Amino acid sequence: MDPPSPPNDAGGQELAYDLCMPSENRWSRPSGQRVRLAADRISWTAGGRDRRALIGDIVDIHLSAPVMTAPAAAIPVSIGSATVPLITGGPIITPGVCRIRFRDGGRLTVMSSDSWGRYDSERATRYQDFVVQLHRRISPAQQSSISFGSGASAARYAVGKAMSFALCAATAGVLGLYFVPTRGVWPTLLFALLLSPMFWFLHRVMRAAAPRRYDPVHVPEGLLTVHALPYAPPDDKPEPSPIWHNEYGPRRSAARRWSSPYPLQ
Repeated sequence: MDPPSPPNDAGGQELAYDLCMPSENRWSRPSGQRVRLAADRISWTAGGRDRRALIGDIVDIHLSAPVMTAPAAAIPVSIGSATVPLITGGPIITPGVCRIRFRDGGRLTVMSSDSWGRYDSERATRYQDFVVQLHRRISPAQQSSISFGSGASAARYAVGKAMSFALCAATAGVLGLYFVPTRGVWPTLLFALLLSPMFWFLHRVMRAAAPRRYDPVHVPEGLLTVHALPYAPPDDKPEPSPIWHNEYGPRRSAARRWSSPYPLQ
């Protein structure tokens, strides 16, 4: 096995972040932990044990963008015999997730959430800086041996596409074989028009779930900031492209926006 490449010089400053990591027990709540990022290594605490790994041993980094799934939180409240939603204020946001896999099979997952798994704006800022600073410490030689990806896995994406196609085909069949003969053409067209926003949103979800690579030198801002709809680059192709500088080069780099305010205490 070839030795890991020398790390990229990121100023030599060691940084510490209070971030949230999922528990090793899937039924337990995520826990807040301190992740330390040095020039050539990363260390963290999991299950009461201190762990560390070389940045040169990273083989895969996968980013999931934070997504606003609802503009406001609502809980059902019973009033007499009726149940109505009570708006509690504040959007429902799925936190961003960074999954890191190492050469020895070890894994590290950090999230922009609190200990209850809810999106936390303060931790989100730390999370954004952590992701940017991590990528700054990866040298060009190391980048060639690391897979930088986002979206779903190829298998999940294929299943999702098949289910979406089946849903569209079933809807078209119901409209054509039932609604047209029984309701007429114009009511059917009106009903199809009412359904169009749902299929547009489904298209956005599938486009966001497409497996794709990103440029580690210019991390797309959309993978770090909250979006009201599932994030997908506006002008890219779903298939991963190895030519990062052509696909993402014109975009502004997220790394240029954040300079780390979290030196090691």
